[in-house]
Amino acid sequence: MFKSALLLALTMATGAAPPEEMPVPVKTQGIIIKKVLDYVTTLEEDGLKILVIYANQPSQEVDEMILVLENVGLSPNPVALGQLSTNIESAAAIYVLPGVDGAEVRQLCGTHKVLSFSGVPELAEGGVVSIGIGKENNKPQIIVNMSTLQSEGHKLSSELLRLAKVIE
Repeated sequence: MFKSALLLALTMATGAAPPEEMPVPVKTQGIIIKKVLDYVTTLEEDGLKILVIYANQPSQEVDEMILVLENVGLSPNPVALGQLSTNIESAAAIYVLPGVDGAEVRQLCGTHKVLSFSGVPELAEGGVVSIGIGKENNKPQIIVNMSTLQSEGHKLSSELLRLAKVIE
């Protein structure tokens, strides 16, 4: 309780946004991403390259996500946000880590028709990425932002949409 109150006080005093959190463990996210890709009707999964986007410096989060995505059979590459514009054309999808500025991500994914994921549910709810992974009732929840998904030029099967929290 004290920690939450302190964080709120610091946030209000500095005017900064509270830190983004990933409520679902990275290992679980990797499994979910792999399954979700089976329901993307606009992508061929063979040799799918996914970029893992981080804000400034590679971190343990980046290394962990790369390892998890490799373990589920994907081909991930770490890329700093500042290098995204020169690397995005080679990717079918991106995964956005906490702390990444969303405006550039959304614009580039829309322009290059690249599917976007994040373990930060607020990024999907706010339209930065098309697919987010959150938690509801202590269970992982897939969040689909339909307008962002459409701007990226992708479609999901109706089976997945019935299971997901859909934001129009």
